[in-house]
Amino acid sequence: MADVALINDSNIITNTIVIPSKFDTDERARAYIKLIFDISDAETEKYILHMPDRSPWPIEVGGFYDAANNILFQKKPYASWTPNTTTKLWDPPIARPSDGQRYNWDETKYQDDGDGWVLCDPQY
Repeated sequence: MADVALINDSNIITNTIVIPSKFDTDERARAYIKLIFDISDAETEKYILHMPDRSPWPIEVGGFYDAANNILFQKKPYASWTPNTTTKLWDPPIARPSDGQRYNWDETKYQDDGDGWVLCDPQY
């Protein structure tokens, strides 16, 4: 089976569907979608086939399609994070501390004082 993302005019994934895996290119997937949904060629341009080179991660509603780089991103985790076209992940605005301890991101803290990393409780 193959996953297909339906994107809106802002390139946000609004729906996902599963189609038979033999439709393994955008062109084949769009032809199949056109047939089963009885839609126009222009409407099929909003369907993007999920392929490993576009994203190694599962696609999800709320995710983002970077058309310029042909990458499907998962849902943006925090408002301040930006897409990384090399890793195909979202990057925080500042790097996670590399002192070997565990940290979580706190968007409110980042907006307040510019440092969003919060040390995790060592008991957990």
